[in-house]
Amino acid sequence: MNNKDDIIAQGALTQFAKFGLRKTTMQDVADEAGISRQTLYNRVPNKDALLRLVAKYYFDDNIGRCRHTLDNCTDMASAWDVLIQHFIIEVWQTVNAMPEAEAFEMSANQVISEEVAYAAKQKIALIAQTISTFSVTDHSHSPEDIGRFFCAVAMGIKHTATDEASLMALTGTLKDALIRLGGTASAS
Repeated sequence: MNNKDDIIAQGALTQFAKFGLRKTTMQDVADEAGISRQTLYNRVPNKDALLRLVAKYYFDDNIGRCRHTLDNCTDMASAWDVLIQHFIIEVWQTVNAMPEAEAFEMSANQVISEEVAYAAKQKIALIAQTISTFSVTDHSHSPEDIGRFFCAVAMGIKHTATDEASLMALTGTLKDALIRLGGTASAS
């Protein structure tokens, strides 16, 4: 994305956090981004295009920050903490802070669903790469299978956690299961 797209996506995300997906208007987004409505429409011709831009921005930013933080991990246990923080806790907090929270990640909106699916593939690849970076001793499960398991369970956690306490309990259980599946070895 370019800088103008980032500004638009940030503005839209801010407005979605305030008013929800349905109540946010293109004028709200233009005002928040500090651009004219016409400039906004020149960049994103409709709300579906705006949703795609926002979802892509949000997931790219989340995955990029996670990747950067993983660079400092020296063992798989700390890597699981980073992955859980970025891919479950942060997303849960962001979505639950929004009005109409269910509309963002579990949306029936095709555009958001496509971006969520694309982000899941990127997350699985990053998890598999991270597992492969460490000397994981259990070879009965492939790194990709563990990544898919993580993403499937993460989706369930994000949609069943009723509050921060239940979120933390569920992510703790997930980390315990992942350590049993993927080991806790240090980087080789």
